[in-house]
Amino acid sequence: MKQLIAADLEVIDFRSKIRYYVNTPAAAKRRIFSSIHFEPSNQDEKDDFVDLLMDELILRGVSPVGELEDLREQLRNELILEYKLCQYLKKLQHCSTLEQCLIILLHKIPCILHCENRVGLKLLSMLLREGFANAQKGLLFGHIRSENDRILTYSMNIERILNTVILGDDDGPAQWVLPYDTENKTVGVICLDNNRICKILQEYELLINSSVYDRERLTKYRNCIQDYRSAMGILREKREFIDKKIKEFQFLIDSWFQNWNLLWSIEGCTNFTHLLSSGHMTEFMYKWRNLYRFSQQGWEKFNHIFSTFYFRRTNHGGKRYDHSRKSKLVPVGRWLQRCLLWMIGYGDQIIRGEEINIMNDLRLQDESSDDD
Repeated sequence: MKQLIAADLEVIDFRSKIRYYVNTPAAAKRRIFSSIHFEPSNQDEKDDFVDLLMDELILRGVSPVGELEDLREQLRNELILEYKLCQYLKKLQHCSTLEQCLIILLHKIPCILHCENRVGLKLLSMLLREGFANAQKGLLFGHIRSENDRILTYSMNIERILNTVILGDDDGPAQWVLPYDTENKTVGVICLDNNRICKILQEYELLINSSVYDRERLTKYRNCIQDYRSAMGILREKREFIDKKIKEFQFLIDSWFQNWNLLWSIEGCTNFTHLLSSGHMTEFMYKWRNLYRFSQQGWEKFNHIFSTFYFRRTNHGGKRYDHSRKSKLVPVGRWLQRCLLWMIGYGDQIIRGEEINIMNDLRLQDESSDDD
């Protein structure tokens, strides 16, 4: 890619007759015919300069349509882009391989949706892990003599809080079941979507009070979750970040991670906690100024609809009749085809039993556009 860009820039530089003068005084720029800032003094000069601008735009593959100032603005943008590319290429020529990789990594933008989800799952898992350990030791529900009964009571208490307070209420409780690893007597693998994780972290203090026995650790949990929630609120903002906001984000992350590291050390770390605590996320915020536009929420929403359809509206790969074909993909493929037909506007024709002729519709659209 670097060689291709350098070759294109070399061809343009060789054939181009116009220049973007940077250090030349403004008055001198307007008198130089080969300058993008040239100001014609008569009609002949204007015609010649317009021809020059059109030739330069054609050389760069840009449409040469518009008035003088429109052409000047288009070409100015192209010249600025070429200047920046030349500067980047010069930097790459003097970079080591490792430094070149860093420049490439800045274009591998992390998804803040997955970051918040994975870190939230880690915060929840480690807290419940401590709760199970405290119940097992008798620090929680110490009046119950049986270890298994203490663990069961703790598990039921956590499920009650989550289902009737955080994720639901008494009239409409959620149906989430706390996974439990019977072999290791601790919490199992937790899988929750980001909406639920955000709701849980908003009421994280309820789980802290029900899981943590040591008062010092309880205080550290409360302090770190407050800083984490504030930092994630900044990261999810849809507007452009200013430097002050980015510094505030990193300050909150540093404060959160110091307490979290004291609580769990390396056991509480994941790839995304490293991304936050090391300042890598801040580098992306400085580079792109807004990370919300790069999140994969649209794809995750479609994935949710897809999985919901599979589990609720298909036979999961089974077959109803002996002579039918067993497949997990066929019903999903048919559903995707139906969705596509509705999205492109042929759903009503299918309901009315009309024959769909896409080529005929395209021909009619072309004829109507010609008439207009």
